[in-house]
Amino acid sequence: MKTKSDFFLIEEEHLKEKILFSFHIYIYNPLNDRFNSFLYANSPLSDEKKSFLKFIMDRGGKLAILKKQEKTFLRSMQLIKDEVPSLKKRPIHKLEIEQEKSVAEIMDQPTFDFPKKMRLCTSKNDFSVIIEQVKKEVLCFSPKKSHTVSLAKYFCKILLGEDNSVNRIVSFSYFLSKLLNFEEEQTLSEIICAAYLHNIGITQINKSISIKPTLTLNTQEKSLFNKHMGLAQHLIKKSGINISQRTLTIILDHHERYDGSGYPNSKLGHSIDPLALILGLSSHIFEFSSGKVSGKETLIDLVIKKIQDKNFTPGLEFEFGDTINQLLKSSY
Repeated sequence: MKTKSDFFLIEEEHLKEKILFSFHIYIYNPLNDRFNSFLYANSPLSDEKKSFLKFIMDRGGKLAILKKQEKTFLRSMQLIKDEVPSLKKRPIHKLEIEQEKSVAEIMDQPTFDFPKKMRLCTSKNDFSVIIEQVKKEVLCFSPKKSHTVSLAKYFCKILLGEDNSVNRIVSFSYFLSKLLNFEEEQTLSEIICAAYLHNIGITQINKSISIKPTLTLNTQEKSLFNKHMGLAQHLIKKSGINISQRTLTIILDHHERYDGSGYPNSKLGHSIDPLALILGLSSHIFEFSSGKVSGKETLIDLVIKKIQDKNFTPGLEFEFGDTINQLLKSSY
């Protein structure tokens, strides 16, 4: 079945009032976004066909030619590409130029050994190397893919520089997703956008609650804190940001746990998007390490080891499922 990419549009004047053509002519209908055959090659353009063509064109229809017949069309009509607007080479957008530059810069770089770099970063408590690598890779993404990909590129260009808690979560989530064989730009952009926005709802909660270690929250405070994912959804929708439904789902579900112990919907097992589990794991590691959970800072490598060993520690979570837990082992 032919698609839109198989055709190019022409104007009626390009036919030069000829009767016979050595190429097929199609009609594009903008109402249903379809192309229908109108005149086969070497079939005469009769008065009846001309009348029908005028009827179609008056109602917004357009003439189209198969791209594989482009040379035949240009040669027989004695035209050059620049005389056909749809064949003109459009100027390269500045975002495409930036992308090409980013691709050129990363081309000669040796393979990035994430597990090795991760061990080095945790030993130094400095994640600059990993953060910088994610920025380099994401800036190579296409600027024409989707709103979500464009937003991920923007976030990384503007925000992904300083070694801070949010950028650590973003970068670690990104590489864990790649280790789980999520390689498509759309998918990686979804985890990036979700990682940047997953805790934005906390800004709508009383500061006295948001700054307290979660283990010290009373029942009422915990109930209020647990609404931050829904608040994030509300803020995102209210802002008008155009991001994928999967990104919103990852944000909503990043506190869901494989055994059903998470919130807000107590989802179980495979009903949770693996990217939500990855974000949940990444966020938990760095929040626990910083003291956000228990009020006491802990070395990152010790937090990771405790999760790997399922070592019971107040506030420490490890119910992310065997796949994600195994992924953590292979990343460190």
